Amino acid sequence: RIGVRVVGGDGEFVDRRGGAKFVPRGSTYLRRGWRDVGGGRLISHQATFDVGVYDAVAAESALEAMHAQRYNVVKVFVDAACVRTCLGDATTALLSFDYLTNVLDFLRRAKANDLQVVLAIDEPPWGTTWNAQVGAPFDGFNAWYLTRAGVEGFSAFWRTFAATLAALRAPLDAVWAYELGGETWFQADREPLSRRSGSVTTANGRTYDLADAAQRDEMLAAGLVHFTERVRTAIRSVDPTGLVTMGVIAPTSPHRWRPGDTRIALPLAALERTPLDFVDLHVYPGWDLPLPLFAENVGLRPSRKPIVVAGIRPDRSRPGRRSGRPAAAGHQLGVEGGGLGGDRR
Repeated sequence: RIGVRVVGGDGEFVDRRGGAKFVPRGSTYLRRGWRDVGGGRLISHQATFDVGVYDAVAAESALEAMHAQRYNVVKVFVDAACVRTCLGDATTALLSFDYLTNVLDFLRRAKANDLQVVLAIDEPPWGTTWNAQVGAPFDGFNAWYLTRAGVEGFSAFWRTFAATLAALRAPLDAVWAYELGGETWFQADREPLSRRSGSVTTANGRTYDLADAAQRDEMLAAGLVHFTERVRTAIRSVDPTGLVTMGVIAPTSPHRWRPGDTRIALPLAALERTPLDFVDLHVYPGWDLPLPLFAENVGLRPSRKPIVVAGIRPDRSRPGRRSGRPAAAGHQLGVEGGGLGGDRR
């Protein structure tokens, strides 16, 4: 239903039903619960759609309240990271039908309340064939974006996820976007970025000199282009008009922030090279970087790619492994701060 167009060189959203400009305004809907991550470990984590946990009545109440406040978008995390009750079914190594039934219920309720949904998923579900193939020769999140196995695993998963929703007759016109990661970054302390010499060949078939700073930067930018091209193509093979995005945080240069943090985020110039339909930029105004300097680190400027300002946190909360309280605002820069439905801790 929602598309992207360029007006006067600036990207904006459009409602395909009548051609009117669409200004997104909304919140995350998030529920937390105890999560089994294996090895006897339980953690408190997002559990909105977990089997046996999803609360359709609570979801309906929150969606009605959002609609009453004239919100038009809502973001949810489809969780892949646990050994049971999540999106993956370890007994079949495929997707969990019971979990998807909960996602389907939410999409139908969101549509009934005239809300567009962002479906954010960080990685292929644990216990599935797609997750099992992601890994060497690199390490950490770098393996997701820079290895052939990572790109193929993510692409196959997202194609299957979208195809399964379609087969279940999900209202795909209520899906505003598929988000390929709540927050996306590379890891400086993991292979191959932990090395300062030698050469490496990445998923796009190109070889880079790790001793050359410019080539290292290009490896990441070109790697993300390749990753998003492949995954977006996979999604669009099922949902031809579906929008695809990624959550991002600001780089640590030219103004230093996030001391001791080894995550590498890419600037807007690199993100504009990708086929992403828009950028989901997470802003943390309570940290140690004033917003004007934050904008300089990102390289904010008029862009043909809409920029959604999200992750607004008025306190000193720090970006987590894959966290964010998505709000709203396109490159039109209308902002919403709180989160209906909030965290249940």
